[in-house]
Amino acid sequence: MPISTVQETKRKPDTTLRCVYKNDLRHEILLMQWWQAIVLANELEQTLCSSLHAPLAFCVHFSQPDLLRFCIDEHGIWFAFWVEPLLAGGVQGLWVRPTYRKSRIAADALLRALDWGFSAYPLLLSTTIQEKVARQLKYLGYTAPYNIPGLWPGTTNCLIQYQTREHWKDWRIFIQKHTRRHGYGRSEGC
Repeated sequence: MPISTVQETKRKPDTTLRCVYKNDLRHEILLMQWWQAIVLANELEQTLCSSLHAPLAFCVHFSQPDLLRFCIDEHGIWFAFWVEPLLAGGVQGLWVRPTYRKSRIAADALLRALDWGFSAYPLLLSTTIQEKVARQLKYLGYTAPYNIPGLWPGTTNCLIQYQTREHWKDWRIFIQKHTRRHGYGRSEGC
């Protein structure tokens, strides 16, 4: 097969934010493939709390209605964003397959996922053990990270940041202006 034909038939990743509304076999397979991708990337410890490391607990947790938004490609979930209620706000989580990190479509998916998160909650809280992630969130208008030792099991550092809906609206306008100049924010979807 000529190279040009291979390139023409390669499917572009889907950037539509999807959600799990019901437990069916298709969604369960996607969740298991996603869990496997996290394990194969050696990111289970830094992405999820220990209570979600077992595959069954992972699938049960992420099968909850209106918790998870994700994008898929031919290999399964490549972008996942979830928000769990906490008091009047929500605690957010994010995973992007390593091959999509630093890509324009991942940046666009993140902006749309944050829009969804702020449409549901007036405040989003982020917890991470990765300083790089905390720096990226600060760029998106989140507060400076605050370290709470021992909050994340198995590590001494847990960085906490937050962003409010009102502040996000202002930052979103700034980000849209900035990203248009660099070609972000052009994909279809939510």
